[in-house]
Amino acid sequence: MRTRRFTIFILCTAAALSAAECLFSADIAIPQQLSSLIKGDAIVITPQPILMSDTLALLCSTPSYIDKTNGEQKKLIDPHGNRYAVVFTNDKAAAPIRKGAAVYPEGSVVAKGKYQDAEATKLELITFMKKMATGYNRDHGDWEYGVIDSTGKLVESGKLQSCMACHDRYKATGNISRNYLRSAAAKTKSK
Repeated sequence: MRTRRFTIFILCTAAALSAAECLFSADIAIPQQLSSLIKGDAIVITPQPILMSDTLALLCSTPSYIDKTNGEQKKLIDPHGNRYAVVFTNDKAAAPIRKGAAVYPEGSVVAKGKYQDAEATKLELITFMKKMATGYNRDHGDWEYGVIDSTGKLVESGKLQSCMACHDRYKATGNISRNYLRSAAAKTKSK
């Protein structure tokens, strides 16, 4: 798997954090698998990988951990153990997600890389949300949801019930959880 590595500076608004806490430096690989989803440069929103809760790690997964090859079942990914998330966006979604906005422009993409290690080098999968035209999925913020596996294959996308059920609780911020931004800020304060 080829990746592009960038040193990325993430700026946040003074309203969200004090000036001293607004500049982070992160050396996070941008997964090549994002290139088909995000046209242009992907923007890293989290300054470092964030430890996912066990519940979230299980919910944000592929439909099955089992691959049936040649009639045999083999476990693809061990569902046990820590998982880490890095959130990426395209240009359209970067400002709204940082502000906690309730409205995202059509074409906004928010993607979460799920990794098996704290260094964000062992990509397990990518879950994403893409803002569609008004009326696509009105009751759920007009978002399309999807999952891309570690090889870049689109596993599923559309009006995914499990994704909508979770993201509906974040309607005040455009169906986007910003818990990882609070986690990143807390982690930075403790350093």
